[in-house]
Amino acid sequence: MHLLAQTLRMIQDCRLGSFQLESPRNLTSIKKMNFTNVLQEYFEQMRVIDNQKRLMQLSYCLEHRKL
Repeated sequence: MHLLAQTLRMIQDCRLGSFQLESPRNLTSIKKMNFTNVLQEYFEQMRVIDNQKRLMQLSYCLEHRKL
């Protein structure tokens, strides 16, 4: 649950923050190049974890609580 809440907070911060995308129709050619570069960099930084064991380890590290 904490991981979900953290993700939702991060999405909300991105929506309210400085990272706002404009519609490609409204962009000039120079802005279109920058827009494309920004999107490309954004997607290059995303990673997919397809190893269930590794995903559980990372989740446990983030959400571990001592009783």
